[in-house]
Amino acid sequence: DAQVGAVLKGDKESANALIATVKSMLDQEGVGMQEFQMASMAATQMEYSRQAELADKLYKMIGAAFADHADAELARFAKETVEKAARRVNLVGKPMEITGTTFEGKKFDWNQYQGKIVLVDFWATWCGPCVAEMPNLKENFDKFHDLGFEVVGVNMDDDRSGLAQFLERDPLPWTTVVIDDTSGANPNAERYGVEAILFIVLVGRDGNVLDVHVRGEALGKRLTELLGPVSDEESAPTDEAQSALPRRRNPVANSFLGVDSAVGAVDEPASSTPADESTNAKPIDSLPDDQT
Repeated sequence: DAQVGAVLKGDKESANALIATVKSMLDQEGVGMQEFQMASMAATQMEYSRQAELADKLYKMIGAAFADHADAELARFAKETVEKAARRVNLVGKPMEITGTTFEGKKFDWNQYQGKIVLVDFWATWCGPCVAEMPNLKENFDKFHDLGFEVVGVNMDDDRSGLAQFLERDPLPWTTVVIDDTSGANPNAERYGVEAILFIVLVGRDGNVLDVHVRGEALGKRLTELLGPVSDEESAPTDEAQSALPRRRNPVANSFLGVDSAVGAVDEPASSTPADESTNAKPIDSLPDDQT
């Protein structure tokens, strides 16, 4: 934990120390679930703190350590985890395309966003951190929309009625793409390896990914870099959601990582945590307070 904290504060030497610590742990005889969990948590923290290169190294170490593990199920899950992580941490510079149906039932047209800066927000009504980030997204949408900024929401809810209630209470000024088959996996999430939300991707005018996990104050600053300052600029968006915690949607992943997979709809859209505490949805790990 101390090494992770030091890395998040910008200590470059601590990054090498973290790699050495994880390698030493994974090189032990008889590594199992505990070591997998610890290494995965370290990699996830690096990923969500926008340390993609370091996260990629850690994920690859995990993959190598468990590739031939005696526990076939653990080996399979580690392989799947690393493969999905590789899609996420290597997104920057690659093209992105969102497909599906809008909440209103129309075919979604990704081509209409060509030439725009687009934020793709993977979210769900049951995800407290996602809901907590919404005011910041709306504020930046209002500020930068006229300069060419768009938002596309990729909703991860299985319950369409819960989403309908949420949008009726708190309408969003951008398009929401939904799962065509609520009984199956979300194809957009599968394509880009998204297992935990909130998950935000910033796409450039050329359709290639510019950045990931840009939220809180960092989003306004990044948009100013890309689009220029706005007139009569107000104070920067609140950094309230910077310590937001990603939530895993995959129940299999939850069981392996020791996370309760039960989820439910959010009763109060403005709340940072699901109102229905009986669902016991829990974050997989903490994120850094400063992503700027």
